[in-house]
Amino acid sequence: MDDISVYLPMDRRQALVRNETLAQQTTGTVLFAAISNLTPLTNALMEEYGEKRGPEELARQLDYVYDILIAQVNRYRGSVINFAHDSLTCWFDKDDGRRATAAGLLMQQEMGKFAALQSMSGSRTTLAMRVGITHGPVQRFVVGNPAIQRLDLFVGDPLARMVTAEQQARRGEVVVDERSAQALGDAIEITEVRPGSLALVERLRRPIPPPTPWPPIRATSLSLDQLQPWLPPFVYKRFQAGQGEFPSEMRSVVALLLSFSGLDYQQEGEISHKLDRYIRWVQETMARYEGTLLDATLMDKGGYLYAIFGIPVAHEDDSTRAALAAWALRSPPEELNYITGVRIGLSQGRLRAGAYGGQIRRTYNVLGEEVNLAARLMQYAAPGQVLATGRIQAATAHRIRWHELPGMRVRGHLEPIQLFYMRGVSSRQTLKLLEPSYDLPMVGRESELAKIEAKFSLALLGEGQIVGITAEAGMGKSRLLAEVLRMARARSVVAYGGECHVHGSNTPYLVWQPIWRTFFGLDETWSPEAQRHALERELNRIAPQFLPRLPLLDQALPLPIPENDLTRSMDAHLRKLSRESLLVECLKIRATNTPMMLVLEDLHWVDPLSRDLLEAACRAISTLPVLIVLAYRPSDIDLLQSIRVATLPHFSEIRLQEFNTQEAGRLIALKLTQVGKEIGSSPTNPNSLTSFIAMVKKLAQQAQGNPFYIEELLNFLRDRGLDPRESASWQEITFPDTLHGLILSRFDQLNDLQKKILGAASVIGRLFRLSWLLGYCPWLGDPAQVQAELETMNRLDLTPMEAPAERTYLFKHIVTQEVAYNSLDEATRRALHEHLARYLEAQMAAGTLRDLPISLLTYHYERSENLEKKREYLRRAGDAAQVAYANQTAIDYYQRLLALLGEQEPHRGEILLLYGTVLERVGRWQEAQRGYLEALALAEQRRSLHDQARCQLALGSVLEKVAHFDEAIAWLEKARNSYERQAAWGGVGQSLTLLGEVLQRQGAYEQAQQQLEGGLALARKAKAQSTVISALYMLGVVALNRGDRESAQNYLEQSLALSRKEGDPQVKARALSFLGAVVLNEQQPALARQYLEEALALHRESGDRRGIANAQGNLGYLLYAQEELALARRHLEDCLRISQELGDKLYLAYMFVALAAIAIQEQPTATSRARRATRLAGVVATLLAMTGAVLEPYEQGIYERTLNAARALLGEAEFDNALADGAALTLEEAVAYALDAG
Repeated sequence: MDDISVYLPMDRRQALVRNETLAQQTTGTVLFAAISNLTPLTNALMEEYGEKRGPEELARQLDYVYDILIAQVNRYRGSVINFAHDSLTCWFDKDDGRRATAAGLLMQQEMGKFAALQSMSGSRTTLAMRVGITHGPVQRFVVGNPAIQRLDLFVGDPLARMVTAEQQARRGEVVVDERSAQALGDAIEITEVRPGSLALVERLRRPIPPPTPWPPIRATSLSLDQLQPWLPPFVYKRFQAGQGEFPSEMRSVVALLLSFSGLDYQQEGEISHKLDRYIRWVQETMARYEGTLLDATLMDKGGYLYAIFGIPVAHEDDSTRAALAAWALRSPPEELNYITGVRIGLSQGRLRAGAYGGQIRRTYNVLGEEVNLAARLMQYAAPGQVLATGRIQAATAHRIRWHELPGMRVRGHLEPIQLFYMRGVSSRQTLKLLEPSYDLPMVGRESELAKIEAKFSLALLGEGQIVGITAEAGMGKSRLLAEVLRMARARSVVAYGGECHVHGSNTPYLVWQPIWRTFFGLDETWSPEAQRHALERELNRIAPQFLPRLPLLDQALPLPIPENDLTRSMDAHLRKLSRESLLVECLKIRATNTPMMLVLEDLHWVDPLSRDLLEAACRAISTLPVLIVLAYRPSDIDLLQSIRVATLPHFSEIRLQEFNTQEAGRLIALKLTQVGKEIGSSPTNPNSLTSFIAMVKKLAQQAQGNPFYIEELLNFLRDRGLDPRESASWQEITFPDTLHGLILSRFDQLNDLQKKILGAASVIGRLFRLSWLLGYCPWLGDPAQVQAELETMNRLDLTPMEAPAERTYLFKHIVTQEVAYNSLDEATRRALHEHLARYLEAQMAAGTLRDLPISLLTYHYERSENLEKKREYLRRAGDAAQVAYANQTAIDYYQRLLALLGEQEPHRGEILLLYGTVLERVGRWQEAQRGYLEALALAEQRRSLHDQARCQLALGSVLEKVAHFDEAIAWLEKARNSYERQAAWGGVGQSLTLLGEVLQRQGAYEQAQQQLEGGLALARKAKAQSTVISALYMLGVVALNRGDRESAQNYLEQSLALSRKEGDPQVKARALSFLGAVVLNEQQPALARQYLEEALALHRESGDRRGIANAQGNLGYLLYAQEELALARRHLEDCLRISQELGDKLYLAYMFVALAAIAIQEQPTATSRARRATRLAGVVATLLAMTGAVLEPYEQGIYERTLNAARALLGEAEFDNALADGAALTLEEAVAYALDAG
């Protein structure tokens, strides 16, 4: 499309060519044509072609339809004055109705061509049209800022009545109003008069005057300068740059719909100027927030405005920009006080954007359900009110204060729409790094920034990236991160970030908590109840099926959330896995539509649960537009190895090197300029430039290229009143040898109170609140004096203020805090830690502080002299970590607690049992065994039969896990005897059940059955339902191994029935999976499928990724055997994706076996089938070699049959080549190949 003038109505173009002015008041006819079934067509095309090609194909088909329709309007000198997705509004100036009616009848005739549109897949959609025609006087206003866009706006009775006329028409009909009917007289045949004196026109009785089409306009008739004031700015700029039209695409857009009143268009004189002033103010307000006023429609006494944010340029904060613009628009300034009744609706989502229309008239528009929803909210709003959806509220909660209203029911939505009204604007930010603001531009790091930018570009293309930034303290990791954040904002990428803290290395999910709070739109200042409601709404919006797992998010936020039936039954391990799965799935769903960046700082202090979640997230983003940036010190490189991030193909590391002399000079010059000392302008030294160069060399050498060190050297000189430009000022100065020494020497220049303040603040952490400082150290004296000293140190660049409203300060650098802390003697440090812990404890008890992590109090008490509190909080922290499945953290706490407990402490045995349980979880069997033996010895010394039995049972269990069966049996027999002596029948039943499990593993099935039956009877007697379920399950396993499938099925069905009653999803899923295998062997594939599908549903509900993979893999094999190849392949592919994320190479091998077997049957030609199957089989060989495993006989048979069939089809040479091709693929390439079924 080379002629940009087609974006203007035809009559406006003709007037511009003739240099004429169109009359403000005129008479004519309005034709309104509405096309039916465009929504089904849109949905069909989107489903068939996908989000990228779907909009393009829709635009192509719409262009064809509109081209034909608009041609008829043009034939009778009509002008299309407005487009909607499914309608045209046309103006026939000085027409009495005859030209418009003729055009309308021809348009209906042409619509017959679209009675059955067929897509490439063969699906058909029938389009039809309704036409309403009205006649009368209208006013035409030209309004708007020419520098932005002039708008042609119509208002008048015919426009008010045209929708009514169209609504009275049915598909394929033309309805005219009374005035048009009178003008047409007997030239038309009217078959029916409908409400509102609207006549249905059947046909023409005699010819109407011949068409009088518009004179042709050449593309060069109007210059770009003539057209610019009438075009949307972004359309004009694109054409000006020679880029042509915008493509049709799906974009994330915020729609703003506004209605206003207060204008009487019947007034003479000023009304045009009033409307113009208001539209200009709206346009300028929109431009301030980088939004666009896309359309305006006038109605009686007012009108409607439609604006968008996110096109043509998307910003990470488009929701916030739209909300801020709405807040401004709701209250026009005093000079526009004649505008009243402003109502605004905001909604956001994926909308279709692009140009469409015919060859002689086109438009650019943004359309979709969210626009309709914004319009509904606008209609629902009260005057002066802004209403928005939950998505807007969640995205803007950091800047906008909202109040929730009852949900609103909207046609097409099963559930009520979340509804919020805007209460005001706050000043909170979405992501703020834990660093002071940087007033100086970044020096150096150009190559590092370029590498990150390249990785960012890859991420935005859907190839997720992980970038590790590593450097020693002071080298500029955080400064570089600030530039990366700026880069993200420039690319309109949403950024989430969190920092690790030295005191939080055992606080679960500490670094993730600010990330997830922002992600889910939560505000810490809200009450827990309000946060829970907001979280529930947001999780429901992301994926309603995740709602049952809501309580699992308690620790990741952190937020108290009551358990439900699903989560209450989960053990700690499944809770952890399900939580990770839930958070990663939420991340993936949002990233599908919203590119994002995650920043995790100071990762050398990361807690184990955060580390595990990071690994899961890093594995999941490889095909998503996500960049994860990690910052850590190089001495902690083992950290990345421990979470296996560094081995991922999409990981890159950037090591920051020391500044060279040139870079150091630039930094020093900028720093001196900042404090008003220009280089080369020394008042006493004419050779100051030479002196400067010498100083740079000296400082760079002293600082060893460390940027922070260089800055502190300059501060060192400044503190002593020395001018760095004067060589005499610094040449004789002896600088401290180290960065720590340098900072300590700066501290020496402070007064006593300032030193005390820094020491006390350093115990709190790098970030500290004034209220905490004064609260735990009242001996610092007058609060006003303390605050004054902090302001002084702020000016000295030691503790800049972080949050003025909360009086929160920040040590300029982590090294500054470390030096302040280390300057305290040991006794003072311990006393301060206890004072702070007691203060925080008291504040929590009083309700002043909420939800402080137990690990924070543990950290401070453990560094105090209070032995009782050390033990109390180490126990509490260890128990909390065990419940959270933070195993390494729990082990760490229990070890430190045991070191504080004497050999005869009464609780030592209990701690050893807890300690051993956690050691078992991580496979440290021998250590667990030693702990149980020590606990047993203590129990025997105390003659506690109950504790002896617990220890004996634990020893038997751990020895069974390492296949020391005889020893395990011996300990379980002792446990049984100990429980029998206490008449503790539940314990006896548990011991016998475990004995049966050990004997089953030894192949002693008859003895196993005897023990299990005894255990079952006693467990039933003691009403120990979990043991009953386990015993029944194991009896089923034993029966199956003995070849008694009928009994196996019976036992397993009993176990399943009881587990259903008890509501334990893990046990149910396990029983269902095993039952599926049993009945499949009994040639009952339908029942097997039923069991496996139910097991899959349970695993999905709980978020057990491994369980999901196992169930889908089993279903895939079952469906393959039943020759349901397409469905089998879908299950196998889903299993393949999860197994790749879990790193389960053996299970991947099994999936490739089945996919190869399917491929040899599914491909379009025999050769392509064989080639694809062989390549997939080649991957199997590689995976088996990597794992050292072999296939089970059933799968081995499938594998060999596939290979033999492929070899026969390809011939030996081509077969060998294809097999080698598959074996040479990397794991990522192999999975991508398998998932590309085409």
